[in-house]
Amino acid sequence: MKEIIIIEDTKLHQQKIKDAVLDLGYKVADIFAYGEKAVDYILKENNTPNLIIIDIVLAGKMDGYQAAKCIGSETDIPLIFLTAKNDKIKDFEAYVYLNKPFTKQELKNNIELAIYKNNIHQKLIKSNEEKEMILDTIDTQIWYLKDPETYGKVNQAHADFIGLDKSEIENKKLTEFLDKEEAETCNLGNVKVFREKKKIKTEEWLKNSSGEKKLISITKNPKLNKEDKVEYVVCSGQDITNKRNKEKIIKEKKEFLSKILEVQSSLVLLLNSEGKIIRFNKSCEKLTGYTEKEVKGKKVWDLFIKQNEKKEVENVFKKLQNKDYPNKHENYWLTKSGEEKLISWSNNVILDDENNIKYIVGTGIDITERKKREKKIEYLSFHDEMTGLYNRRYFENELDRLDSSRKYPITIVIGDLDGLKYINDNYGHKKGDGYIINAADILKSTARTEDIVSRIGGDEFAVVLPTTNQKEAEIFCQRIQKNIEEFNKNKDLIKPLSISLGFEVMEDSSQSLNKTFNKADQKMYINKGRK
Repeated sequence: MKEIIIIEDTKLHQQKIKDAVLDLGYKVADIFAYGEKAVDYILKENNTPNLIIIDIVLAGKMDGYQAAKCIGSETDIPLIFLTAKNDKIKDFEAYVYLNKPFTKQELKNNIELAIYKNNIHQKLIKSNEEKEMILDTIDTQIWYLKDPETYGKVNQAHADFIGLDKSEIENKKLTEFLDKEEAETCNLGNVKVFREKKKIKTEEWLKNSSGEKKLISITKNPKLNKEDKVEYVVCSGQDITNKRNKEKIIKEKKEFLSKILEVQSSLVLLLNSEGKIIRFNKSCEKLTGYTEKEVKGKKVWDLFIKQNEKKEVENVFKKLQNKDYPNKHENYWLTKSGEEKLISWSNNVILDDENNIKYIVGTGIDITERKKREKKIEYLSFHDEMTGLYNRRYFENELDRLDSSRKYPITIVIGDLDGLKYINDNYGHKKGDGYIINAADILKSTARTEDIVSRIGGDEFAVVLPTTNQKEAEIFCQRIQKNIEEFNKNKDLIKPLSISLGFEVMEDSSQSLNKTFNKADQKMYINKGRK
């Protein structure tokens, strides 16, 4: 009865596979959740099943690939990989692979197929192994060694590489065709295979028939007889010189680009198609306080983005995925120390051969200080620097805007400090500035949120009160005077703070706010003259 070993770490799949195996009439030799235990059972305890069904993801330190590699290095047991198709599978020469999830019928079919293929394979190897390995029709060089120093048969590709007829090479010493350095390197691997009885892979520089040095990737596989002795070693070699040169060029380019990234003063961020960080240059490290190692594999919005901006940043990422690139945006980054830095980003993508997004590249500039300066300039363009009130420019813009509004009635109150010249002349402008600031604070605290309080001259103020009638304007002016009285009571001033007020109400659009302003100004001066 054929025996099958199952290497799978989930109980559900273990049972599913076991049921299928038993239904086929095969015996389940054992079931393992750990690759290490399976390897020990097969190699150290010399248990040889007819088939191994192995999952890629396993419990323990050894995954399915590693377990298969260990088993495949010493046995020819056929394997069924339970996984999606992957190039790594080719390394282990698995007969079939089976994608999860799978049906019981699919599993049964693949078990039968694997065993069927293996039976044919073993018969072919047993009947004519030497003949099958020496194939003159393939580009891969194939030869076998009778001992570490002596050729057996060779194929045409290997003979062509050396530049001799096959008969001139077979049964001759390797040293007849290799120089001293090549022979020493080659002999080291040969001795190892014959001594350890294990397949090895090497890379050796060898001269071809034209005297050119070529890098050959060689696999040396020992074939054992019934007495467990090495009968001969089958070698296969492929010229990987061009491949290695290309890899070297690619590596040099990557290193060059990496150096460019590191010396860039801009922030450079490389993400994969899922938004996980792949590269994080020195400028990013310096700004955030995080190292590349700390952030690699994490998503930007999980690490740096403020809670209220996460959705916005995710939307930018989605736009890139939907081929809206290049694009730009600004958002805050949170540093390791908790600081907020405003970054201006330019985003683009790198596509793969099928025009799918492979990488997202973000180039950023820290504009925190620039934005602060811009906001300050913007603030000062409409505010009085001393008092923080709106300035005359803003006030006049608001008059133009409100002139066409319907927030009637609109009241304009004009105020002028009394006795400021006396304070400035006798106690200096610094003292005078204090009176201006105090008056501004009182006006601001008395006004409503929608009111516009401005300093329109050295000691002159204006307040625009939307939807405020005559009676309400009078009450507002009374509150100002009352607040000034309270202020004077609580302050030990050289001279009490005093302000002359005048107001005018614009009832409807039949008059302009400029005329309303002039009338309020005139009334203020009349009231000032009465003091």
